[in-house]
Amino acid sequence: MKEPYTPSHEIAYCMGLIVGEGCFSGDAVPSLIVALHERDPQRLLDLRSVFGGVIYGPYRYADGRRKRMWVLRNWQLQEAPPFFDRWLPPSHKREHYDAWRLRYETYFARERRVSRRTVTRESHKNAAHAGQ
Repeated sequence: MKEPYTPSHEIAYCMGLIVGEGCFSGDAVPSLIVALHERDPQRLLDLRSVFGGVIYGPYRYADGRRKRMWVLRNWQLQEAPPFFDRWLPPSHKREHYDAWRLRYETYFARERRVSRRTVTRESHKNAAHAGQ
C-alpha cells in the first residue's frame, strides 16, 4: 500500500476485503482464502503486504472464469487472529470467523505452545553460543 495509508488504514482496508471476499477454511490445517478476478491482483498484493501469505494463479476455467487466490496459512495465520479479533466488524463473516476459531481452537493452542518452545530453545542456544 502506498501513502497516505497508516497501519490502521491498511488493516481496515484488508478487513473490508476479507469481509467481502474472504473464506475462513481448512481441513487438518486452517486457512484464510480470498479469491478475486485475475485482472485485479493489486488487492491480493495489498493483503500479502499486510499479513504475508501466498498468491496463487491466475487460474482459468473452461467456463471462462479467471481468478487469483491469496492464501494465509501456518505461522502467518497464527499471528493474524489478534487483528481479526479487534478489527473484523460485526457481520456474517465475523460469525463465520468465530465459528472457525472454535473449530480450530486446539490447533492454534498447540501451535502457540510449539512456537514458544522453539523460540525458547533457539534463545537458549544463542545465549549459550554468545557466552563462549
